[in-house]
Parts: sequence; C-alpha cells; structure tokens
Amino acid sequence: MLILERFAAYLDKVNDLGLVFGDYEADEVTSAVVDFSEYKSQGKTPMYYGRPLGRLLDTVYFTQSHHSRFLQVADLLIYLAGRYENQNSVPDRWHEQAAKAAWEKIKASGNVNIQRWP
Repeated sequence: MLILERFAAYLDKVNDLGLVFGDYEADEVTSAVVDFSEYKSQGKTPMYYGRPLGRLLDTVYFTQSHHSRFLQVADLLIYLAGRYENQNSVPDRWHEQAAKAAWEKIKASGNVNIQRWP
C-alpha cells in the first residue's frame, strides 16, 4: 500500500489521474487484493499514512509480464536502474558494459527520475 500512497501523492501533485499495473505473482497478488479490499471498505489505506487514493482509478491490474510488452519494458528498466544506478565501478564483462551503456542512453534520452524510498 505504501507504493500506492506514493503514486497517489504524485498524482495529487501533478493534478492527474492514474492506473496501476503489476506483474502477476500469486503470493503477492493475494495480499494486494486483501489490502485493496480493506482500503475500499475503510476509504483510506490501512497502514503508513492512512490516506485516500482518490486519483488512482479502479483497482490494481495484474497480469503476467510475458503477456504484456509494457510490463516487460518496466521490468527491464527497473532491473537496469537497480543494477547500474548504485554501481560505482565499470563492469568488466562486455555484456555488462553494453547493458550499462544502454542504461546511460536511456537516462540521457529523456526525463528519467530515480526515486529512492526508505
């Protein structure tokens, strides 16, 4: 729920609406559905800031990433960010160098914001 609270806070800040999509992992989906059900009955999130999620439309949509190119790209970007954002050394393997170079091109190509949460 914390991630949904953060998404809702961002949507409040930019005055927009949003949908959330997630990679289908059976054990995580079950708890997410329970949490979201509790949110719907209480009108606010059950933990952390206990805030409404009004700018998030509907529910979290889950699908297996191999069925969605959108989720595959999101998985790749998260992997690259996690792998190379906090690495100070230059990789020595050619494929690691190529992946890090691709990540640097992605960051340089647009408005990429790495959000670090506790």
